[in-house]
Amino acid sequence: MISRLVHKILKYRVLIITIITILWSVIMPSQFQKGGVSEKLNLSILLFIIVLGFLYIVGSQELYLLEKLVLPFLFFIPSLIISGKLINNILSKLYGSEYEFILCKSKPAIVANLFFYFICVFLLIILLKAYELTRKKYNK
Repeated sequence: MISRLVHKILKYRVLIITIITILWSVIMPSQFQKGGVSEKLNLSILLFIIVLGFLYIVGSQELYLLEKLVLPFLFFIPSLIISGKLINNILSKLYGSEYEFILCKSKPAIVANLFFYFICVFLLIILLKAYELTRKKYNK
């Protein structure tokens, strides 16, 4: 029973990650609005990205358990930096340099969150998959 549940979760992990990301984007306040978010929420954002990375990589048969635990911690840093810079540039182009005032408690803040989290998680998954494929290639 439990193994069937785990198998289904692993089979649909990308869909589960997508649904969780959408819910998180709607619920969480935007770090792109005036004042950003508190330190506790910044920590929860970091943990959220790491957990999604772990959820994606946990089903890999090619990686050791230690790699599955460490890789999301290593790869979330570049994905977080790149996605933050990218969204910052996009928002600056769309709304000007004072976009933080425009995004205060508005629907564009949710859209900014969606783009930020999806880009961040997508980059993290690409990095994890690239590592997994590289390791598989060189272990043959």
